[in-house]
This record gives sequence, C-alpha cells and structure tokens, in this order.
Amino acid sequence: MGEKKGRAGNPMPTNLGCQQPNASFADRFEYDMSRIRLRADGPDFKILRVSRVVENSPATEAGVREGDVVSAIDGRPTVQMLT
Repeated sequence: MGEKKGRAGNPMPTNLGCQQPNASFADRFEYDMSRIRLRADGPDFKILRVSRVVENSPATEAGVREGDVVSAIDGRPTVQMLT
C-alpha cells in the first residue's frame, strides 16, 4: 500500500495524535460571561470597540451598548494590551 498524498503531493501524516474525550467532555462551561463582542478599530487597531451585545446579559445590565469604546479592563488601559 502506498503512502497517502495531500493536494500538493506531499506525504500526509498517518497519526495526528488524536485525543479522546475525557469524563468532563459533555460538561457545560462558561467561556464568555460578559456576552459582548469586541473588535480592534482605528487606523492602528488600538481602539477596542463593542461590536455586539447580547440582550439581557450582564453587559446590557451594566449599560454597555454597541459602538462603546473600552478604554480599560481591570484598570489596565486597553492600548497596553493591543501593542
């Protein structure tokens, strides 16, 4: 049997080290408690702007609206995070 080839004719790996689900695989988890989506904006992408807010979320309860600019997170200026 010959080895498998990819689209470019390169050999394809036969063992990618696939992982098996563990006991916690089906458990729900919270990955985004804020329920907002941010995007880097401006000519140098150093402005964090709210592009989406999920209704009835902690963000809407706090008054966050689409188009708002996030200037700091946990007291740290966002411009420092985007450099």
